[in-house]
Amino acid sequence: MKKIIALILSVATCVSMTACSGGNKKPFEASKAAYENIDVAYEITEQFASDLYEAWRLGIYDDDEILDDGVDYLAKELSLSKDELTDGVGYAIAEITGENWNEMSDEDKAKLTRDTNYYFKIMEDSLFSFCVTIVSSAYIANGKAEEAQTALDAAKTQMKELSEKYSDYEHYPNLKGY
Repeated sequence: MKKIIALILSVATCVSMTACSGGNKKPFEASKAAYENIDVAYEITEQFASDLYEAWRLGIYDDDEILDDGVDYLAKELSLSKDELTDGVGYAIAEITGENWNEMSDEDKAKLTRDTNYYFKIMEDSLFSFCVTIVSSAYIANGKAEEAQTALDAAKTQMKELSEKYSDYEHYPNLKGY
């Protein structure tokens, strides 16, 4: 529902900017690009938040299923694949042990993720926290967290340009509020 409202707001604002731009397309194009970047970040963040909440809930209420099936069970319930969740487990364990997941060889990553169910059993007493950590780590490992940050940084740059070059642009406050 939030996504639909955000889309309607974006379209309405873009249409109003088109109608009022009086032929000056540069501020419109800059604001359109900023909206698109914000939407990319929003979609990733919305899915991330949904997965985090669901992982937390599953870790509390479906603990037996998770202990039995680990990432296989979580992959059925979340938007992340088994491979992404497996990488999430590896990333989390690498962080705990002080290693850098991005600098590890594929062989070392494979060793770390060979038996992910083992880690679930070790973390049984705080399974819900471990599930949340895995999801957070999966979004970092698969690059989605960085993609959202890049989109937000681009939108911030575009909005700064709008503010500096088109200080009288009447729709800038709407974009900033969005």
